[in-house]
Amino acid sequence: MSSKKLQASEARAPLEGTPQAMTAEDQDSNALEIIYSTGWRVWFTVLGVAMATAATNMEVSVIGTSLVKIAEDLHGFERQGWVVTAYLITYTSVGAAGSMSCGVAMIYDLVPKRKVPTYNALVTAFSAMGGLVGPIIGGAFSQAGQWRWSFLIK
Repeated sequence: MSSKKLQASEARAPLEGTPQAMTAEDQDSNALEIIYSTGWRVWFTVLGVAMATAATNMEVSVIGTSLVKIAEDLHGFERQGWVVTAYLITYTSVGAAGSMSCGVAMIYDLVPKRKVPTYNALVTAFSAMGGLVGPIIGGAFSQAGQWRWSFLIK
């Protein structure tokens, strides 16, 4: 053993009667090992979160598209604000406001940190697809004069 290594090991030796400090090797061996889910359980969970956020985004965009026809059938745009307010109060109180944030939090705890951006990108892509499909469905309901179906989409 070289003299430099011997001096370093002697310097680390605890004094008699004092608690021994943990070395980096001891800390690594005592650290909690985190075990993440893998396989189909992760994919089903991520797919469920992605579909929930897509449905949430689609529902909001369906209503937004149908809003002009709704206001017209209620005889005036001055009531349009009440329709939006009543819908959003009901909608957010049911829990839709937290679907994206809770979904992202679930993914953050479910997978290793290096994979979180990949899964969050998948959830965001599904949410964007819901936002693209929603106006098409809302427009179809409005054109057919069946805007009431917009509230039953979810």
